Amino acid sequence: MSSIRKMAAVASVAGAFFYTVAAHAFSWAPINPDELKMTAEPKAPGAAAIILEKQVDRDDAWSRVTVYVRIKILTEDGRKQADIEIPYNKNSETIRSIQARTIRPDGKISEFDGTIYDKVIVKARGVKYEAKTFALPDVQVGSIMEYRFLHELPSYYVYDSQWFLSEAMFVKHAMYSLVPNDGYELRWSWPRGLPPGTKNPVEKNGHIRLETFDVPAFISEDYMPPQNDLGYRVDFIYLTRARATKEKIPANYWQEIAKLLCGDADRFMDERRAMERAVMQIVQPGDSNDEKLRKIYTHVQHLRNLSYEKVKSEQEKERDKIRDRSTVADVEKYGYGNATELTYLYVALARAAGFAADMAFVATRNNYFFEPSVMNPNQLTSNVAVVTVDGKEIFAEPGVPLVPFGLLPWYESGVSGLRLHNKGGSWVKVPLTKASQSVTSRKASFKVDDGSLVGAVTVTYTGLDAIYHRLEERYDDDAARKEYMESELKRAIPISSDVKVTNSPDWNGVETPLIIEYEVKVTGWASAAAKRLLMPIGVFSFGEKHTFEPEKRIHPIYFHYANIVDDEIAVEIPSGWHVVSSPRGRDENIAWMTYSSSVEPKGNAIKIKRNLAVNGVYMPEKYYLALREFYQNIRANDEEQMVLSPVADMNGAKDKK
Repeated sequence: MSSIRKMAAVASVAGAFFYTVAAHAFSWAPINPDELKMTAEPKAPGAAAIILEKQVDRDDAWSRVTVYVRIKILTEDGRKQADIEIPYNKNSETIRSIQARTIRPDGKISEFDGTIYDKVIVKARGVKYEAKTFALPDVQVGSIMEYRFLHELPSYYVYDSQWFLSEAMFVKHAMYSLVPNDGYELRWSWPRGLPPGTKNPVEKNGHIRLETFDVPAFISEDYMPPQNDLGYRVDFIYLTRARATKEKIPANYWQEIAKLLCGDADRFMDERRAMERAVMQIVQPGDSNDEKLRKIYTHVQHLRNLSYEKVKSEQEKERDKIRDRSTVADVEKYGYGNATELTYLYVALARAAGFAADMAFVATRNNYFFEPSVMNPNQLTSNVAVVTVDGKEIFAEPGVPLVPFGLLPWYESGVSGLRLHNKGGSWVKVPLTKASQSVTSRKASFKVDDGSLVGAVTVTYTGLDAIYHRLEERYDDDAARKEYMESELKRAIPISSDVKVTNSPDWNGVETPLIIEYEVKVTGWASAAAKRLLMPIGVFSFGEKHTFEPEKRIHPIYFHYANIVDDEIAVEIPSGWHVVSSPRGRDENIAWMTYSSSVEPKGNAIKIKRNLAVNGVYMPEKYYLALREFYQNIRANDEEQMVLSPVADMNGAKDKK
């Protein structure tokens, strides 16, 4: 499948030589006969397909990127590249002016005139994203396919401006250009270096340009750090002129940034009397410290969060009449604010209640790992409140809906933050959550009916597991949520199953677990062998069935957060049958992972327990072989079978004795 990757908004490629935005004049570049004859690429041996040409023309003055890609299909497996995905944020971005065509090996051209779909793509482990999708026609081995589009970003969208040079396919030739937004100071860097032989970007005539050749294909692996962080890229760092500094020493640079941020924070929160009046309406004199902080947190979270609303049309904005907020008093008075403003309000109210509270701007880890030496303040993409109570720091995130007090979204945990205080700041490490704080519990009650498992399953999500699913589904309707959660459970079962949600989950809960109830039928789970039934114990084991199978590893191992998956399954066996043998329990432990299982037959019932705990998030690749063996042992145990036999056969055997 061909996919131009997301670059936080969406990584893009384009061709100025074929597309003039102002004139909307299109013309495809001529086809090189040698490219039609090509059967392999010596610098990418065994490649199923390669990118012959790629070009990125990004215009930060007008917040848009044009895109062009030309792909050569080299093998039968390469034909899957005909299915094109263009990821984007449908809530705030637009993909338009899509054109595509296929050139067969004999030179015949098939223009794309099919349907372009808007789809929600669900990848492994339930990851979802929106994309424009279409299929190119008449793609054969030896064909060349090319497509182009215009990607319009939100106005003034400059704070995550980048070129991504690494793609899933070998890139024979690529060109990039940038028209900077001249309303800001700009510098650029390439944290992972540039592809071998690539010259540094150059600025000329108001454009920044780069050309590169023979970029190796980026190898993706399950559970790896963010691809954006590992691949070749060029970052464009925009700063308002008021925040631009020429300081070259990182420690001094960040102190300068902290002073600027602290000045902004102090001005916005300088409403002591208004906050004291407000906090008197929220807390009671007899409340404990914990009760006070929780009540303030709940109050702020219940205000309207503008950062988590769908983008509105101009007419909707006019009807809404959202007012500007210049202080925390405005946020409290109007009853709304963006995520940062709500966090400011929480800090101001906590201070008014007598607590030592500060803002901390944090570098999230969902797209990149923060490197202070790069001196890019735009990587401080979020903020949290830090409250000190009895010498203990409490981190709170009132600016993200559905997050309980004392927890943070996974991407804000285990990261560095610039804590603002005393007209400056200092670095603070936001702790990781413990595995016990994020548990997925699956409890099932099944009967064996003609070889199938039939019964009810209750899945309970707590902590970060609950936050993840609630945030993932916050914009969907009940039907879409139902479909998503049914597919979630189906992905856990190794064979085909019928799954139906039977309850109405509390999607808006904050302090409560997310509970999903199902009716489930797993057809053919028990198989007949002579006069016996064989039944595997790993009912919910598919998540580990193919995890870490490759013999070698390139990248470090990276889990988003520590968590526990705990299964408890009761199986009622058919009348007239008896358990002849069952697997022994198993315990596996390595580094920061544990696994345990047990099978306990009791009369006409079997109780199966299974627990998998991930107690850390990052493991260097040198430990991969031990991790791979750990998962092989899990799979071997999950595939072990119970043996059931008719009671009559057993009685007959006893009589013969």
